[in-house]
Amino acid sequence: YRPTLYDFIAHEALQFYTSGEQAAAKPQDAFELSADSPIFGSVQQFLAWNVGQATAEANSSTAVSPVIRAIRLYQDLLRFHQNDPAPRLAFADVDLERLTWGWNTAFGETKNERYKAALENFIRTYADFDISALAMERMARVLQQEGDLVAAHKVAERGAQVFPQSVGGKLCRNLLLELEAKAVQISTERVWNCFDRTGILRLSENAQGGGDRSNACPKITIRYRNVDQVYFRAIPYNWEVFLQKRHNRPENLSQQERSEVLATAFAHEWSEKLPPTSDYKEVTMPLAAPEQLKPGFYFIVASHDPSFGAQENQVSMAAVWVSDLSLVTRTRQGQIEGFVLD
Repeated sequence: YRPTLYDFIAHEALQFYTSGEQAAAKPQDAFELSADSPIFGSVQQFLAWNVGQATAEANSSTAVSPVIRAIRLYQDLLRFHQNDPAPRLAFADVDLERLTWGWNTAFGETKNERYKAALENFIRTYADFDISALAMERMARVLQQEGDLVAAHKVAERGAQVFPQSVGGKLCRNLLLELEAKAVQISTERVWNCFDRTGILRLSENAQGGGDRSNACPKITIRYRNVDQVYFRAIPYNWEVFLQKRHNRPENLSQQERSEVLATAFAHEWSEKLPPTSDYKEVTMPLAAPEQLKPGFYFIVASHDPSFGAQENQVSMAAVWVSDLSLVTRTRQGQIEGFVLD
């Protein structure tokens, strides 16, 4: 892809002119790259583009625009390799680079559609060479950004299969791992209090004389993807020990402290079936809290691995108090007052 000293020097210059730092120094009337311009056109259209010539004579700042200099360097490199013997891989590499840079730089509503169309044409043209897998990875990234994760997965899977040992194939494999990664995160209220007359947390029965209070009872909110079952443990813990560690939230625990919590005997264990996420997108849904936890301080732990292991697994924790007490506070006339309620 860099067969000559000229390629090396030209790409060093491109690295400068296409860097983000150049944006801060551009003048107010600097050249702006439009998505409707030939940046996403065929090679012939791009090479025929006399960029900036019309305004360069009237405006010296446009003539030295980093964007225009980058475009002209891409044009020079393409012309330099235009008559290379087949398969012209250095030519193909420059062409793919100018398309990717155009997507990162251009503005306009048609940018994604024109970029994807140009990539499709590139993939067809170089289907027999491993550089096509790199174009597939670029295509999959655009689809991922647009939220079409199923299509992104399909394109990345193709790139990983046809040229698995190429740079593009390995990048496609990385994207597949990213899309297929399993994830589980939970959150819940800090205090659970929905009790019956026995002092046991009840979610499914009416409180005496209070009517149906199920909507007021606690829920566990789970955010997940690529898993169809989640496993829970309610682990009682000494609140004073938790305070001595100078923590007030489980996410502040160190890895060793999290391991110590997981090694503690649990009071209750259960699991929930989850609707599958066939589109690779994260789903949020509420789950009922366990019903028979005695008052006290707990870590609620979630895992997509039933053994709650550390390898290829994500363990999420939430700290809760199970209590028949609630604290209501209000501020009035500069004073804080409150009620402790049973």
